Amino acid sequence: MVLGGKSGLRYLRENGLLSKGVVPLPDDRDKILHKWLNDHPRLGLPAPWVAEKWKDSDWAIAQICGRDGRLSMVQVKAIRELAKNHTPGEIYVRIGAEDVDQVKRVLDGKTYARIA
Repeated sequence: MVLGGKSGLRYLRENGLLSKGVVPLPDDRDKILHKWLNDHPRLGLPAPWVAEKWKDSDWAIAQICGRDGRLSMVQVKAIRELAKNHTPGEIYVRIGAEDVDQVKRVLDGKTYARIA
Protein backbone atom coordinates (compact mmCIF):
# COMPACT_ATOMS: atom_id res chain seq x y z
CA MET A 1 0.00 0.00 0.00
CA VAL A 2 1.28 3.42 -0.91
CA LEU A 3 0.64 6.28 1.45
CA GLY A 4 -1.37 9.27 0.35
CA GLY A 5 -0.29 12.89 0.17
CA LYS A 6 3.31 14.03 0.07
CA SER A 7 4.63 10.77 1.56
CA GLY A 8 3.00 8.74 -1.20
CA LEU A 9 4.32 11.02 -3.93
CA ARG A 10 7.81 10.88 -2.42
CA TYR A 11 7.63 7.07 -2.36
CA LEU A 12 6.56 6.94 -6.01
CA ARG A 13 9.41 9.28 -7.03
CA GLU A 14 12.06 7.49 -4.95
CA ASN A 15 11.10 4.19 -6.55
CA GLY A 16 11.10 5.52 -10.10
CA LEU A 17 7.37 5.40 -10.68
CA LEU A 18 6.99 9.16 -11.10
CA SER A 19 9.22 11.78 -12.67
CA LYS A 20 10.24 14.77 -10.61
CA GLY A 21 7.67 17.55 -10.76
CA VAL A 22 4.79 15.32 -11.93
CA VAL A 23 1.77 15.49 -9.63
CA PRO A 24 -0.79 12.84 -10.61
CA LEU A 25 -4.43 12.98 -9.68
CA PRO A 26 -5.34 10.58 -6.87
CA ASP A 27 -7.17 8.28 -9.30
CA ASP A 28 -4.12 8.16 -11.58
CA ARG A 29 -1.88 6.90 -8.78
CA ASP A 30 -3.49 3.45 -8.82
CA LYS A 31 -3.11 3.25 -12.61
CA ILE A 32 0.58 4.18 -12.34
CA LEU A 33 1.18 1.49 -9.70
CA HIS A 34 -0.77 -1.13 -11.66
CA LYS A 35 1.19 -0.41 -14.86
CA TRP A 36 4.53 -0.55 -13.03
CA LEU A 37 3.67 -3.86 -11.34
CA ASN A 38 2.64 -5.36 -14.70
CA ASP A 39 5.85 -4.13 -16.35
CA HIS A 40 8.07 -5.39 -13.49
CA PRO A 41 6.75 -8.75 -12.25
CA ARG A 42 8.81 -10.25 -9.46
CA LEU A 43 8.79 -13.70 -11.07
CA GLY A 44 9.23 -15.45 -7.76
CA LEU A 45 12.16 -13.35 -6.60
CA PRO A 46 12.54 -13.19 -2.83
CA ALA A 47 12.08 -9.98 -0.97
CA PRO A 48 15.36 -8.02 -0.97
CA TRP A 49 15.86 -8.33 2.80
CA VAL A 50 15.45 -12.12 2.58
CA ALA A 51 17.86 -12.41 -0.35
CA GLU A 52 20.37 -10.33 1.61
CA LYS A 53 20.16 -12.70 4.59
CA TRP A 54 20.85 -15.74 2.40
CA LYS A 55 24.13 -14.13 1.32
CA ASP A 56 25.36 -14.45 4.92
CA SER A 57 26.85 -17.96 5.18
CA ASP A 58 26.44 -18.21 8.95
CA TRP A 59 22.75 -17.31 8.74
CA ALA A 60 22.20 -19.72 5.83
CA ILE A 61 23.89 -22.60 7.66
CA ALA A 62 21.77 -21.90 10.73
CA GLN A 63 18.63 -22.16 8.57
CA ILE A 64 19.79 -25.26 6.72
CA CYS A 65 20.99 -27.20 9.78
CA GLY A 66 18.86 -25.70 12.53
CA ARG A 67 15.69 -27.78 12.38
CA ASP A 68 14.90 -31.12 13.96
CA GLY A 69 15.65 -34.05 11.69
CA ARG A 70 18.33 -32.12 9.83
CA LEU A 71 22.03 -32.92 9.84
CA SER A 72 24.34 -30.60 11.73
CA MET A 73 27.27 -28.88 10.07
CA VAL A 74 29.61 -31.29 11.90
CA GLN A 75 27.68 -34.30 10.59
CA VAL A 76 27.76 -33.02 7.00
CA LYS A 77 31.51 -32.47 7.13
CA ALA A 78 31.98 -35.90 8.71
CA ILE A 79 29.93 -37.55 5.94
CA ARG A 80 32.17 -36.03 3.30
CA GLU A 81 35.33 -37.04 5.13
CA LEU A 82 34.15 -40.58 5.88
CA ALA A 83 33.12 -41.08 2.24
CA LYS A 84 36.80 -41.41 1.35
CA ASN A 85 37.01 -44.80 3.09
CA HIS A 86 33.45 -45.91 3.91
CA THR A 87 30.21 -46.80 2.15
CA PRO A 88 27.05 -44.70 2.59
CA GLY A 89 25.57 -47.53 4.69
CA GLU A 90 28.51 -47.45 7.09
CA ILE A 91 28.41 -43.67 7.27
CA TYR A 92 24.67 -43.73 8.00
CA VAL A 93 25.26 -45.93 11.05
CA ARG A 94 28.21 -43.89 12.34
CA ILE A 95 26.68 -40.44 11.80
CA GLY A 96 23.12 -41.12 12.92
CA ALA A 97 21.49 -39.88 9.73
CA GLU A 98 17.79 -40.54 9.07
CA ASP A 99 18.58 -43.09 6.36
CA VAL A 100 21.18 -44.10 3.78
CA ASP A 101 19.50 -41.93 1.14
CA GLN A 102 20.12 -38.83 3.26
CA VAL A 103 23.85 -39.64 3.23
CA LYS A 104 23.77 -40.29 -0.53
CA ARG A 105 22.06 -36.94 -1.18
CA VAL A 106 24.83 -35.16 0.73
CA LEU A 107 27.52 -37.03 -1.21
CA ASP A 108 25.78 -36.33 -4.55
CA GLY A 109 25.63 -32.61 -3.74
CA LYS A 110 21.82 -32.56 -3.81
CA THR A 111 21.53 -31.31 -0.22
CA TYR A 112 23.71 -29.29 2.17
CA ALA A 113 25.73 -27.91 -0.76
CA ARG A 114 26.34 -24.59 1.01
CA ILE A 115 28.15 -26.29 3.85
CA ALA A 116 31.84 -26.48 3.03
